[in-house]
Amino acid sequence: MTVRTSLIAASVCIFLSAPAFAGNLTYSDNRGVWAATHCMKPQVPGKLSSNSEERANNLNAQIQERNTFVAAAQQYMECIKKEAEQDATAASYLVTQTAQKMIAEMQQEIMQTSVPMTSGQTADK
Repeated sequence: MTVRTSLIAASVCIFLSAPAFAGNLTYSDNRGVWAATHCMKPQVPGKLSSNSEERANNLNAQIQERNTFVAAAQQYMECIKKEAEQDATAASYLVTQTAQKMIAEMQQEIMQTSVPMTSGQTADK
């Protein structure tokens, strides 16, 4: 297999194994902003009643609504953590693979500019 064929094969492998990103990364004014795309932020319930005359059934329902919200918020935060970790891993892989590809391309350019030496020839001739 020639060097060129090897490079083409490696490029195809890199392209086909490119990581998938879960969130969105955008840049504006030289600032990066990451946003999760697979996590649903729960609706924040109203504040618990501070009325001392509130009926017990109403307070119990409000507390249950708050407990449901807290559980959903914990799931949301875990989802964000996992999505962020996946994207960080994918980004690291992408940067590494791209750097390796650039290095391989530069090595190929160096090889293309070298002059093959024949038997008995020395570099200083």
